[in-house]
Amino acid sequence: MSLSELTEAELDVVTEVFGQFMEAEDEEGAMHMSVDNLEDAMKALGITSFSKQEYEAIRRTLDLGNGKIEFEPFAEVMVLKMRQDKGGQMNTEDQDKQLLQDYLLFTEGQDRPIRVDDLRRIAADIKDQSTIDELQQMMMGLKEIDFATFKDIVSQANSL
Repeated sequence: MSLSELTEAELDVVTEVFGQFMEAEDEEGAMHMSVDNLEDAMKALGITSFSKQEYEAIRRTLDLGNGKIEFEPFAEVMVLKMRQDKGGQMNTEDQDKQLLQDYLLFTEGQDRPIRVDDLRRIAADIKDQSTIDELQQMMMGLKEIDFATFKDIVSQANSL
């Protein structure tokens, strides 16, 4: 999703909320807010139905690595989340983009399959105490999970 795909109303509300938490513009004119304000910004957008794990995943996705969040990725992710919260009104293209974004969280943004080490890292990030055996069970006997398999797994889980 890009900013051009947002409706004017979506862009207006996200811009207004981001502006409330914006700290500064950098020399190139990019707007930033602190990652510490993410949860408050999400709540200001009416996004209140998220688990701790989902929040941490969004936070890791948006954090530039320096504790700052830029406007464009913030707007894209927040609009996807707002559409999802409105009863799953995401179109197929939005769903695919969200799935790819979720997949890239596992692979740290790399174009490669998910491995058990990725699950171990994420488990540690969210303070999950799963054993290596439990993590391997999550991999369903596979050494790696490519994007197509990941998409199938998520689709099956959503149909339960």
